[in-house]
Amino acid sequence: MYTSKFRGNRKQQGTLLVDLSVACIIVIAFAVLALDCGGAIMAFGITDRACRDAARAAAQGSSPSEARQLANSVIGTYASSSGILSSPRIENVTYTDFGGHPPDGSSPFVTVTTSANARVLAPLSFFGRDVLAGNFPMRKTYTFPIVKLDVDS
Repeated sequence: MYTSKFRGNRKQQGTLLVDLSVACIIVIAFAVLALDCGGAIMAFGITDRACRDAARAAAQGSSPSEARQLANSVIGTYASSSGILSSPRIENVTYTDFGGHPPDGSSPFVTVTTSANARVLAPLSFFGRDVLAGNFPMRKTYTFPIVKLDVDS
C-alpha cells in the first residue's frame, strides 16, 4: 500500500497551492505599488528642489525681468533626461516690489510656480481597470523675500 511522506490528503495540498498563488499575487501588487510610490516621492523631491532654487534665485533679481531670467537659468540645471520626470518648467513668476514703497508690516516678495509631469513606473490594473497608469502632473509654488531692491528715498 502506498503511503505519502506528507501528512494530509491531496485536497489539502491543492489548497496550499491556491493559497500560495493568491499570496504571491498580493505581494506582487504591493511591490508594484511600492515602486510607484517611490518614483512619485523621488519626482516630488526633484520638483520641490527645482522650485525652491528657482524662487531663491529670482529673489536676487532687482526687476521682474531679471528675476524671471535668474529663475529660468536655475530651472535649466534641472533638465531631466530620465523617463520618470519631465524637465521642470516655470509656469509663473510674480514679482511684488510695491513700486519700491512697501506698506508697513510687509516686505517685497517674489513667487515662483513650477510644474513637471511624472510617469508611473509600473502601471497597476485590477480587473481590467487602470488604478495607476500614465502621467500625473506635479506643481509647486515658493515665495521668497526680494533681496536686491532699488528703493527710492
